[in-house]
Amino acid sequence: MSITNSEKKRLIMFISNMKQTGQTAFEALNYFSEKMTNNKELKMIVERIAQAARKGFEIEEQLYKEKMINDLQYAILRNSSDKNEAYENVVSYTARTNEADKFYVVNFIKIAIMWMIFFYGMIYLIDLYSDLVRQLKEIKPDFQLASYIQIALSSKELMYFLLFATIAALVFGVFFYKYSYHNMLALHYKIFKLKAIDDGYLYLKMISNMLKSGTTTSIAFNVLSKYMYPFSCRIILANIEKKLINNVDVSADLKTLGIIDDAIFTIQTARMMKDVAGGFKKAFDVTDRYLFAQKAREEYVENLKFIVFVALNAPLGFLILFMTLTSIEISF
Repeated sequence: MSITNSEKKRLIMFISNMKQTGQTAFEALNYFSEKMTNNKELKMIVERIAQAARKGFEIEEQLYKEKMINDLQYAILRNSSDKNEAYENVVSYTARTNEADKFYVVNFIKIAIMWMIFFYGMIYLIDLYSDLVRQLKEIKPDFQLASYIQIALSSKELMYFLLFATIAALVFGVFFYKYSYHNMLALHYKIFKLKAIDDGYLYLKMISNMLKSGTTTSIAFNVLSKYMYPFSCRIILANIEKKLINNVDVSADLKTLGIIDDAIFTIQTARMMKDVAGGFKKAFDVTDRYLFAQKAREEYVENLKFIVFVALNAPLGFLILFMTLTSIEISF
């Protein structure tokens, strides 16, 4: 039986809680193995980690050896003097939900499907109403339709083109979303603002938590520039590390990572006062208050949801309008 990511997350969260409550690793991990999982493979791994902890080996070393944590998570734990804070940081990273990815991709697929249904429905209705019009003209040779209805009924080829264009747009859109995230991060964040907001928040949260756990600013950026996901952010993080060492302005780089202006101002002010670590900690607090306490993120999401609502309902509305107007025209 393979071990899922959710099971790995649960184990890490359990160890984090264990660290905070001061339980002994051996007893706590045995409890997890016996009471908190039915996965036989995970039970065996946890038992091995418990035995290693009893012999004095570091838990994070064993977690990494057993592939329960990735390179980034291991580097965070290894480079932190305060293990409790470090495990909290790892938990916050594993809890990353990728809500923005789901929002954009799922809604884009929904919108594309609705428009495909619209174009296919139009093709069906054009055939149906064209037959009715031919029958009516046989009965009433002088029967005439309004010009806009005639134009609509003669647009079957256009509807086919738009149907296939929508399918192509769907494939390209999903591909572009993923490709730009991995290869053109600055462009990706400019287009997909919600993703920039969420990732900018995550970058600051990771850095702030690493600093709180005793990691230096230089080491924090060095770790993230080697292991952070996506790969396209690593060059930017490495540039920030170099600029901070040389006390150079990092505003543009921080902006590229989706970090909000208020946080950038806080970091820049702290940099000039030679307190970079304090600046990043305060910047995260500023971002947290702005996005969540002041509900800036929620407001942005609501605006996006309205756009999605219109895009989803417009094709259905157009289809009903076409059916209604054409039916009225033919009935008279």
